Amino acid sequence: MTELKDFFLSVSKPVRYTGGEVNQIKKDPEKVSLKFALCFPDIYEIGMSHIGGKILYKMLNDNEDMLCERVFAPWIDAREWLIKNNVRLFSLENRIPLCNFDIVGFSIEYELAYSTVVEMLRLGGIEVLSEKRDENSPLIIAGGPSVFNPEPVAGLFDLFYIGDGEKNLLNLLMRYKELKSRGKKKREILEELSDIEGVYVPSLFDIKYRGLYLESLPAKIIKKATAASIESLPYPISQINPMIEIVQDRFVVEIQRGCTHGCRFCFAGYIYRPLRQRTMQRVYDLVTEGIQNSGFKEVSFLSLSAGDYTGLDKILGALNDRFYFRKLSLSLPSLRVDTANAELIGEIIKVKKTGLTIAPEAGSERMRNKINKNISEKDILRAVELAFSGGWELIKLYFMVGLPDEKEEDIQGIVELSYKILETAKRFNKRPDINITISPFIPKPHTPLQWDRLESMEALSQKIGYIRKYLSHPAFKIKKGNLSLSNVEALFSRGDRRVLDIILSANKNGAYLDAWSDNFDISRYTDFEQEFFSRYSLRIEDYLSSRDTDRFLPWEFISTGVSRDFLVREREKYRDGITTENCLVDKCSGCGICDFDEIKNQKDISSGIVCEGNVRNDTADSTTYYRVRYSKEGDMIYCSHLDTINIFNRALIMSGLPLNYKGEFNPRVEISFGPALPIGIISTTEFADFSLKKAYSRDDIIRTLTHFLPEGIGIQDVMISSKRLTTITKMIVAARYDVSIDRPIAMEEINKILNCSTLKVLRKRQERVKEVDIRKFIHDIKLCADRRLSVYLLYKEEGTASIMEVLRLLGIKNEKEVSIRKDKVYFSLEEILRDEESNSY
Repeated sequence: MTELKDFFLSVSKPVRYTGGEVNQIKKDPEKVSLKFALCFPDIYEIGMSHIGGKILYKMLNDNEDMLCERVFAPWIDAREWLIKNNVRLFSLENRIPLCNFDIVGFSIEYELAYSTVVEMLRLGGIEVLSEKRDENSPLIIAGGPSVFNPEPVAGLFDLFYIGDGEKNLLNLLMRYKELKSRGKKKREILEELSDIEGVYVPSLFDIKYRGLYLESLPAKIIKKATAASIESLPYPISQINPMIEIVQDRFVVEIQRGCTHGCRFCFAGYIYRPLRQRTMQRVYDLVTEGIQNSGFKEVSFLSLSAGDYTGLDKILGALNDRFYFRKLSLSLPSLRVDTANAELIGEIIKVKKTGLTIAPEAGSERMRNKINKNISEKDILRAVELAFSGGWELIKLYFMVGLPDEKEEDIQGIVELSYKILETAKRFNKRPDINITISPFIPKPHTPLQWDRLESMEALSQKIGYIRKYLSHPAFKIKKGNLSLSNVEALFSRGDRRVLDIILSANKNGAYLDAWSDNFDISRYTDFEQEFFSRYSLRIEDYLSSRDTDRFLPWEFISTGVSRDFLVREREKYRDGITTENCLVDKCSGCGICDFDEIKNQKDISSGIVCEGNVRNDTADSTTYYRVRYSKEGDMIYCSHLDTINIFNRALIMSGLPLNYKGEFNPRVEISFGPALPIGIISTTEFADFSLKKAYSRDDIIRTLTHFLPEGIGIQDVMISSKRLTTITKMIVAARYDVSIDRPIAMEEINKILNCSTLKVLRKRQERVKEVDIRKFIHDIKLCADRRLSVYLLYKEEGTASIMEVLRLLGIKNEKEVSIRKDKVYFSLEEILRDEESNSY
């Protein structure tokens, strides 16, 4: 592929695009018969947090005849570079352009990603509209929660896979490979693939509308693919260790899929039915193996309602016993307050108090009954008491506004409940942070409230403004949202095929990464509204309005397994404020998802966990101190100093070596590094210091760490001491940078620098600009016979000069023009003199 040095040196966080992480799977493209691009339409930090992508990555790569490589949306600067330089969007592992894959699959987790999907296809050199792609184009497919209403983006994709990926996706890909090898044309292939459960091929459906509704349901209903059990499904143990901090920077284990509470607004609660739990033993084994194979220091137990999992406190207790010495922290994404208990809370806070997330959703009990949340104010305050009594000081609250039949007293209830939580904190002498997120209710497909409207922005603004006004106490931090985003999300959630015109127009006008509010501009969507009305006699607000229950909605030929009659009954219960029982605990609610043979709620009824090798090794035989000298070469030269720290932290944690930690609230590996190395510079002389509770040989340390470091970072040497080492930054007095330049540098230019008494440069740090005299940091500059420069820079208490600051004085504007190596550091000025004498210049 095109030389990418210029790309990596031109963009922020270049390791978003380099690949090369520990545990990535890189295959030879020439030795497989199917190449699959796993695309996530958001940036690396978001996509790498998604467990669904990790599951598919493992599942597909486990097939020897197939490769699966990751592609994420480039950030704004990287997107602009790709366009300007006519370079196509590429995968991380082998840097294959998107258009050169056999199948390009998008995992779409939220509707605001649609404009990004369009742009990624363009960037990858692929025709956006399915009808315009020829036989040589990759097959473009999509899955994920958003495709339960695929219609707004139906024109982009050849097919959609709806449901559990583990059930039929591999079968789909193998069928495609076999049909393609037989010389079948695209239309024939799509017709045969459409017979697979969960597959929807838009081009095979002739959709007709009457206003906002389907004229009739098609003859074929697409039923989601449902895995009967998740116990034995493939699960990624060796999860990829990202080289930069990601949003969910932890080992994630899915303890159960689905939910039986039936909250009437909850999209996920309906599309993921029925409930399927992993056994306690399987969860415990996944975590223990996963932690031994990854560098994460936190585990999150993924579930829509983790507290429903019987025996979760036992799992947490066993893991705390096993990994306490490694300071492994345990967290839950959120907790239903009626399932909180002292044992569960106690196990979570043993290592790190991460914050308790509670989602009352509504402020009044009246509204909580309507939405079938089924939790009382007493439940909420009891959970908060448990948290504060356990030492927590951060509480996160989630509320919705704009629900149907919402009254003034329901909004007032949010304010009153928040103050009651604050008063509870004061009883425990806490000064809490209470983070409150207030989101507009968005009626989602396949829920009992799918027929309801999105409230107007004016009404929503008034309600949120009221809450912000009266929650003025400094303990409350209210997250400010963009209501225009909600309008577009609702449009896409409730849209049909015609809405694609709006998406394409918005993308043409710059819509991209819309889920990032700073990038979002509502006018890119509304500017097309008049033309859209001229075509279809519909406006955006029509899609946001209420719908009739006796007409067919655009997505109703997609079946989640939950019956339409059940959804209508639940909507009537909402109107009357009647709750529905939890079908896991009470009785079957009659939703229609279960056949009570293969598909049914599955609750773990096992009695316990067999724990082998439990160790609470938090005592030190004798603390030993280590200093490693390491190199950064290849793609690792694009890692920032913070990225490098992150990489070493993960490697040490994965190694299983008995580390020392510092910090009570949030334990961190006790490790320190030498001066920061600028991005783009090769070095064989970087340093990291750490200590262990036991003594190991030099060879043991090199062998162990090398196994867990990415290619390009190599351990060159190890120094071992029984006494704490002087910080390396206090010892180094200078470094030598060898610079290879294409054009000649005149000795007069060098002497001009060396003869100056002051050399002032401007440094910009965020919004501040500071003038710095860098002459005092320049010890010498030598011109070698081969046009190479050796630049000697001093380290002082006030810092040093960057090598590029010096090179700019010689007319070298950026790193792309040169190759820079740092192969020598000095611990005294005498060392520099000896080095200069031994080199020929």
